[in-house]
Amino acid sequence: MPLNVQAKLLRVLQEKEFSALGSNDIQTIDIRVIAATSRDLAAMVEQGSFGPTCIIA
Repeated sequence: MPLNVQAKLLRVLQEKEFSALGSNDIQTIDIRVIAATSRDLAAMVEQGSFGPTCIIA
């Protein structure tokens, strides 16, 4: 996932709101995401291919 998309997703998860494409209305959401990976996220952060703010242990 590109870093700019990671940042946008993180903002939605933290602020619990978003605006639909082409809309000025802000929608509020209550969402939880559970994810797992076998990739070495620390190495990906060092390479710059994964945002460090997206890691929550």
